[in-house]
Parts: sequence; C-alpha cells; structure tokens
Amino acid sequence: MRTGTAEQVRRFGSDFASGDRLAAFCLSEPSFGSDAGSLQTRAEAQSDHYVLNGVKAWITLGGLADYYLVFVRTGPGKRAKGVSALVVEKDTPGLHIGSKELKMDLRGSITAEISFSDARVPKSNLLWGEGQGWRILTEGCNDMRAWGAASMALGIAEGALVEALAYSKTRIQFGGFLAHQQAVQFMLADMKIKTEAVRSLIRRTTYMLDHGLGTAKEIETLVSASKCLASDTAMEITEQAVQIHGALGVRKGSVVERLMRDAKAIQIFDGSNQIQRLIVARNMLI
Repeated sequence: MRTGTAEQVRRFGSDFASGDRLAAFCLSEPSFGSDAGSLQTRAEAQSDHYVLNGVKAWITLGGLADYYLVFVRTGPGKRAKGVSALVVEKDTPGLHIGSKELKMDLRGSITAEISFSDARVPKSNLLWGEGQGWRILTEGCNDMRAWGAASMALGIAEGALVEALAYSKTRIQFGGFLAHQQAVQFMLADMKIKTEAVRSLIRRTTYMLDHGLGTAKEIETLVSASKCLASDTAMEITEQAVQIHGALGVRKGSVVERLMRDAKAIQIFDGSNQIQRLIVARNMLI
C-alpha cells in the first residue's frame, strides 16, 4: 500500500485481502546480517525480467510464505545506493528453500535459508524503482520494529511476570510463601515497573506512527528505542523469573525457560540492539 504502484496494489492487494496469504522478509545473508548494506544477492536486468542469484538467510516463514520481499543489488552504486526491492512469488522457478534452522529460541516460528539460481522475476514486481530498496527498508520497514519485535518482547516480559508472580504466591520456603520474602518482592516490583515503562514507550511510538506525528528522525529514534528497551527488558525480566522459579526455572520445558530463550532472540533479530543504539546515537548527534 505504501510502496507499490496502483497496478501492484491491485495485483497483490487482492490476493492479500483474503487474509490467508503469508509474506516473508528477505534481507539478511549468510555473511551479512547487521551489515545489510553489503548484501550480495544480485538482480540483473534482462528484457522485462530480472535474473536473481544469491542466498538469503534466517528467513521467517521460509518455505511457507506466498510472497517474498527480497532486497537485492541491481546497480553499480556502493552499499545502500545499489539496493532495490523485489516481490518474488513462491512458485518462481529458481527459488529454492533450504533446510529449516534448528533454533535455540522461537521454536514455534519456521526459519529457513532461501537461495536464488537464475530466478526470473518480472520487472513489474520492482517496488519504487531501482536503487530505492534502502529507502523502502528505512521508510517502509523500519516501523515494524515497534509493532513487531518490541511488542513481542513486551508480551514475553508480561508473560514472565505473570508466571513469576503466580509461582511466588504458591511456593513455600522458610515457613512462608516466596512472595512474602522482601528480596522477591523487590524483584517483582522491578519487573512490574519496567514492563509498564516499556508498554508506555511502545504505545507512544505506535500512536505517533498511526497518526503521522513527528519527524522521520524522531520516529526512527523512538522505533529503535522501543525495540532495544523492550527486548533488553524482556531478557532481564525473564532471567529474574527463572531465578524466582529456582531449579524449576532452568528445567527444560518450563514456561519461563522458554520465555528466556525467546527474549534472547529478540535482542538479536530485526536489527541487533547494538545497531539500535547506533541509530539512536546517530540521530542525537546529527
């Protein structure tokens, strides 16, 4: 809706309108994750098609998605200047799905490697023109860090707090419930305070996104801050939840053990938290 032509909106939008179509985001490569500007997957123009060659890694919904938003190198420009964005359909000849990743975390989410071997994609699937991929990435895709990764992290933090609070009210130690121990009360209080702080930041950020408020730099800063704070907080709170559960917390299959593993993933994917800090600092210094 934001980056497509009227024809693309009609063609793809009618398919997505059914509500049962999945799309995948393809940016990372085996050798380039945070350094996305160095991506090497190429799309060579030939007549009315592009011919794609390269490999994309850590693709959520890889093999399940109906469409793949693929960032490729089309021009001679260095780094971001030569990047374009193409919509690739799942049945495109030359698109190959690799094996599923066996992950420590987010095991309910399918992640796979995808490769392109002389895959022919119509030029009509190009978004915003050649060399506009980085603009699409920053102006169109950056926002998802707030309503996506940050909100997922908030849910994980909230879930860990619920589990820790419930357990502390039933676990008896030293003649009373864990919840009556001041040390545990302080942990629970901090978990609540930080969860609510994260919730407020995400709500402020998404409100501004929904209502078109703030400059591009302000929005980018808040989105990165939301993703970074939410996932760091989720990691901290899940670690405390595991601590409160004691030996049961580190047992494979416990809820808090799973939440702790999932929190770690969000610190890394969708732009590592180190990258988010770089974005915030850069916008402060410009």
